[in-house]
Amino acid sequence: MMRSTQEKGFTLIELVVVIVILGILAAVAVPKYIDLSTDAKNAAVSGAVQSVGSAIAIAVARKKAAPTADEVAAELPGSSCNAGKIQTPTAAPRVDVSLTKTDNTAATACADLIGGVGTGVYVP
Repeated sequence: MMRSTQEKGFTLIELVVVIVILGILAAVAVPKYIDLSTDAKNAAVSGAVQSVGSAIAIAVARKKAAPTADEVAAELPGSSCNAGKIQTPTAAPRVDVSLTKTDNTAATACADLIGGVGTGVYVP
């Protein structure tokens, strides 16, 4: 009676090739995931700036005049005004959005009359 000595399984070369291919895929995929966090921060800033712009429009419609920075912040639940900037949300991580006064200069106080929205800064 002859027995077959052929064993089943993968050879060492086959396993090494698979590990190398997985390593190459990981090296390509990891940088893409790192860029996603930057994209998410940029999207958060853009969304906050647009939300503040909408809040200014709502505050103008309610008041029928230029609102103060405090009145703009009141239109955004979870937001506050600090030195003429809207912080949304109030806890970190947050986005600080600068405001412009009706004369197109930077708002520096929450009692300033607001004419527009400036830029946003992500605060980790």
